[in-house]
Amino acid sequence: MHKPWSRLNFLKRHRHSGQVLIMVALAMTVLVGFVAMSVDVGYAMAQRRQVQTAVDAAAIAAANAALANASTSDVINTAKSYGADNADVPTSDVTVVRPPTTGAHAGDSNYIQVSITKDVPRLFSGIVYKGPWKVSASAMSAIIPAGFDAAILALNGGSGGIKTAGSSTIKVTGNGSIVSNYDINTSGSTLITADGWVAASKGFHTSGSTTITGGLGTNQSSAQIPDPLLTAISPPTLPTFPSNPIADVNPASASCLSKPGWWPTPQYPGDYTASSGTYSGGSKTCINISGSNANSTVFEFLSGNYKFAANTGINISFDKVQMDGGTYIFNGSNGGITVGGSTPAFDMKAGNYAFLTGSSLNIGGSALNNVLCDGATKYSDCTFYFSGGGGILAGGSNNITLYPGTYIFDGGKGLNMSGSDRLTFMPGTYKFYFGDGADLSFSGSSNISLSGSPYVQAYFYGNSSASTSDQCPNNGNSGSNSSDLCMSGSSNFNIPSGQYYFDNGRLLDTGSSKIAGSNVFLYFKDKSYLYSSGSASFGFTAPTTTIYPGYFPGVFMYADRSNNSTFTWTGSTSSVSQGIVYLPDSKLVMTGSSNGKIMTGQIIANSFDLSGSNNTQVQYQKYVATSIPAAYLVQ
Repeated sequence: MHKPWSRLNFLKRHRHSGQVLIMVALAMTVLVGFVAMSVDVGYAMAQRRQVQTAVDAAAIAAANAALANASTSDVINTAKSYGADNADVPTSDVTVVRPPTTGAHAGDSNYIQVSITKDVPRLFSGIVYKGPWKVSASAMSAIIPAGFDAAILALNGGSGGIKTAGSSTIKVTGNGSIVSNYDINTSGSTLITADGWVAASKGFHTSGSTTITGGLGTNQSSAQIPDPLLTAISPPTLPTFPSNPIADVNPASASCLSKPGWWPTPQYPGDYTASSGTYSGGSKTCINISGSNANSTVFEFLSGNYKFAANTGINISFDKVQMDGGTYIFNGSNGGITVGGSTPAFDMKAGNYAFLTGSSLNIGGSALNNVLCDGATKYSDCTFYFSGGGGILAGGSNNITLYPGTYIFDGGKGLNMSGSDRLTFMPGTYKFYFGDGADLSFSGSSNISLSGSPYVQAYFYGNSSASTSDQCPNNGNSGSNSSDLCMSGSSNFNIPSGQYYFDNGRLLDTGSSKIAGSNVFLYFKDKSYLYSSGSASFGFTAPTTTIYPGYFPGVFMYADRSNNSTFTWTGSTSSVSQGIVYLPDSKLVMTGSSNGKIMTGQIIANSFDLSGSNNTQVQYQKYVATSIPAAYLVQ
């Protein structure tokens, strides 16, 4: 009765056993798949860590290359090389972006992003998974500066540094620092103190009773600070020295005029006139205007064309002489214009005045009221040109009022004021060119002042063979001379705002002279420098706007990188200036008892030498950030 049921049970038992085997087989397959996947996933994770390490190294290497001023292509190639070597991938798998194109740092070249995608070989997972098997990672590096706030910075990291002797004092206030990329080497009773840091890359080497104090501390092995203006400022492009811009004229022949004693007495102003013409003979007294007149009569050169042949000129010693403009051409070293005695008024209206082959404008005695370029408001309204040894030569106790114009001195003496002369600049724009040894010089007790707000562009072009022994003012000869702006005696020059460019030229401030000005930029090219001695003083305030393409606002003294001349402040020289002194390849020497060197801003020079009993003080004002940039990973 029970056999059928037994057979059925037997069949059921065998059917269940087969199902179990199938399930076990399936389970084993899944298990093997999981094991295979776990092995490959573990390997992929190891590869991911390798790739992450590689992109980190590549990003840092790229940032360090950028710090070393490598080109963008070299920075990218550096990152690709580091990434490929460390991740064991071809460089084509390394992507480098500088600057990033997306995200918070898009467009900022201080950030560099590196990414790597790597194919990972399969060990077992290919049995169960046929899709892509890759790992990727990215990193971003940044160049982030750490500030030092240097008020005084010696740039040269191989020599020079900051060197002192005697009883020198260097003091920085305003939370600024004193930093040398080389060393600080002292002797005597030197005192160096700063509200911020006192730091040097190659240590302190001291002797005597040296004291070095930093409000934030001292550091004898600091990292070198890169030149903060290396790419921030570029030198100006100087114009070519101009040739004679005044066209020749050849008016009809005219006779010389001589009016000694002024007989008969003129009845009204304008009785005595000179008309256009070519004058010859009579030497420098061809037109001789002398005497005195109670009726204040004017001797007038009517507007037109005047030409004075070789060594022919005008002699003036009269109440009032007026040149109405036009074109005037003088030739010869004995020609030109001579104003002497106590001439009350000599007025040259805006026009064109050429003094050739050594002729000059000589103003002497106590001429009270001499006016040049009268009526001009800009440099193109009036032109004075001198060549062959002449210039504007003023002596005695006369007064000169200068209106805007273009004043060109091609060799010779230049513009030379001596005695107790007074020179006044009227409002408007000026251009001055001094070449081949011509100088802008002031001596004795001459005084220069400003009316309104004149603005000057002055160019000093000496010869490439000029030497430091050249005298200023020049004696009138051409040759191996520098073209200088020089002051001596007790002269006082309130310099007009503007740009003063020296190429083989010098700014010489000696005796007890004083030179100062606001919104002033001084540029020194080849063999050019500033030398201040005696009890002279200078004080300049830098421009705060862009005055030429590539200028960095705040710099008032800039020596080109091709210029390794020494800048010297010696004697009891004093300085009260505001802005940046930037002498990247020039040494700054301060000697003697210069105890009034006070400046607001920053001094950045190749190196510093201080000696004697001088006292240099800098009130720190940040115009340019001085920092030590470093490479960091930011993500």
